Amino acid sequence: MKTDTERTQSVNEDLKRSVQELNILNKSLTGDLIDLKCRSMRDNLIFSHFLEPFQTYNGRRFEDTEEVLEFVSKTTPSDQ
Repeated sequence: MKTDTERTQSVNEDLKRSVQELNILNKSLTGDLIDLKCRSMRDNLIFSHFLEPFQTYNGRRFEDTEEVLEFVSKTTPSDQ
């Protein structure tokens, strides 16, 4: 029959293995989370410090997309 000390050591070893497995799983999940965040942010563009032109239609304001595209094409270098 196992003594109390042997049972405690056995439980201790089981707990250590469980903690090690959880640490490995945590590192894997952290890596997956970082990857997902990077993928979701990859195509997001942030424009700041320029006034956006708006048009009003039926009392609602809308972005003037053509004017924004013209501004972007004038201010960004082309690959050609």
